[in-house]
Amino acid sequence: MKKIKLTKTLKKKWIKALRSGEYRQGVDKLCFKGEYCCLGVLADITGTLSTKNRFNGDDGILVCESGSQESAVEGLSFFQQRVLANKNDLGTDFNKIAGYIEETVHV
Repeated sequence: MKKIKLTKTLKKKWIKALRSGEYRQGVDKLCFKGEYCCLGVLADITGTLSTKNRFNGDDGILVCESGSQESAVEGLSFFQQRVLANKNDLGTDFNKIAGYIEETVHV
C-alpha cells in the first residue's frame, strides 16, 4: 500500500468528505458494500482504497503491507487511527468524527 501523507489540505478535504453526506457509514472495514469507516473515507479520497488494503484485525486500521503497527498515513499515528476507528465502530457519526479530527489531528 502506498503511504498517504496527511497535509493540511488533505485534512480539510477529509473533513469535508465526512460531512458531505456522500458516504454511508459502516463498521469493522474500511469499506464494505458501499459503507465506509472514517478511515475508509480517507483511503477513498486519496485513491488508495482497494482490496489490497490490510487491516489490523477487522477494525479498519490502515496499516503497512508488512502488517506492522506502523501507520500507512504519514501524519496520523497508529494510536490516532485506533481512536478514530473505535469512535467510528462505537457509533460516533461522521460529523462528530470530523470535529474530533479538526480539534485533535495536527499537521
